[in-house]
Amino acid sequence: MMTKGPKLGVYHVRSWQDAAANAARWMRYWGYADAVVEPGGQAEGLAVRARGAGGHVSFKESSSVDRAALQHVADANAHSGARLVIFTDTAFSRHAVTYADEHGIALFRYGSDGTMAAANSIADSVAQSSVAEAFPTQQPSWLGWVLLGMVFAGCLLSFGLHFGLHGAVYLFVLVGAFGLLWFWKRLRQLLIKCGGS
Repeated sequence: MMTKGPKLGVYHVRSWQDAAANAARWMRYWGYADAVVEPGGQAEGLAVRARGAGGHVSFKESSSVDRAALQHVADANAHSGARLVIFTDTAFSRHAVTYADEHGIALFRYGSDGTMAAANSIADSVAQSSVAEAFPTQQPSWLGWVLLGMVFAGCLLSFGLHFGLHGAVYLFVLVGAFGLLWFWKRLRQLLIKCGGS
């Protein structure tokens, strides 16, 4: 799954420092607002730290990230209780993905243009949490729904009494059309936010 946000734009990754800065950028996008790059490199295997999460970044490795590498980072950070997020520009071995799934570690593969691809289901859930935060839905209370229903019913009754049954049906269709337009607008915004068309 490609996770791309229009607000992030292109970020050229040419060095380990670029890769770490890009990882911090994405972590902030996913809701870890205080994500910053460790000034001294990867302390305890983590290049990016945030409240509740830590990110390990590999850059231009000669082979895919294996289970032993994940286990080393996980063991070094077992005491923190933070979610581990691992970033690589290569790939993850099958055993590494299995280990990550079993231990709640999010795996992402980044491109040279800064884009991110989730490499396991944990990463998918991390990436999707930003979509939910970007479009908070404020649900009206049950009282709000009741009042809205009463107003709508009153309008239908008024039109029905004045214009007959056809007027009430006309009003119902008109309100339904506006509702569909509003729904389409919100759906389109969500698709644009997720990187769709």
